[in-house]
Amino acid sequence: MTKTLLIGYGDIARRLRPILAGEVVAMRRHPVPEDDAVAVDANDRAALRSLLAQDFDQILVTLTPSERSDTGYRLGYVAPMQQLVRVLADLHLSPRVVFVSSTSVYGQNQGEWVDESSPTEPGSYAGRRLLEAETVLLDSQLPVTIARLTGIYGPGREYLLNQVRQGITPGRSLLAWSNRIHAEDAARALRHLLALPAPDRVYLVSDSKPVLLAEVVNGLALAVGKAPIEQSMHAPFTGKRVRNDRLLASGFRLHYPNWRAGYKTLVPGL
Repeated sequence: MTKTLLIGYGDIARRLRPILAGEVVAMRRHPVPEDDAVAVDANDRAALRSLLAQDFDQILVTLTPSERSDTGYRLGYVAPMQQLVRVLADLHLSPRVVFVSSTSVYGQNQGEWVDESSPTEPGSYAGRRLLEAETVLLDSQLPVTIARLTGIYGPGREYLLNQVRQGITPGRSLLAWSNRIHAEDAARALRHLLALPAPDRVYLVSDSKPVLLAEVVNGLALAVGKAPIEQSMHAPFTGKRVRNDRLLASGFRLHYPNWRAGYKTLVPGL
């Protein structure tokens, strides 16, 4: 029976747990009673060692920083992965590790297409620290897969939809290319990657249709009875477009291949 450790137990890990086979143990810094998770800080080497000594077959890492700052991301991603690598080496264990990262590791911002082979030159502290955490794992002797997710949306992740409902204009250009993945598909994709017998080292996890933010915002606005937002088409396009070819070639199939299919679960009239 496969033993899985979930390091971090937020929304995606919660969605994943019921669809994983075998024994699953979840850990988080501050669990609540309904979590059924053990209280372990990923930076607490002694506590982490005690837990990892249970000899898990695979580990899924879905961490969240305690604060949105460079220090927060260093302590939330880089330091825990350094601890994980050291403790597993001390214990002479080599479980499979899937690390959830982000496409913010790509700095492309003029509408370029990106895939797993594209240069990683992040333009933000978040992207730089995530890339650093990835490198810690990839430079180890562990069997590692990096899952770089785009923006997650779905039930409980309705920030953009709520902005539209309130008539609030998003705080970035509507002519920015946007990429997203429905939360259900994100969890399913991670289960898929854990089950692959010979995975690649990096996968981009996104739906199949990058779109300008204007299309999504104005499509949602019409569906909820709000006026579309005017946008000068002479403004330069920004952002990047994410390819999911490698993920699909590995056998994964999306339930929500584009933004409209996914948002229909939240806005039935879309």
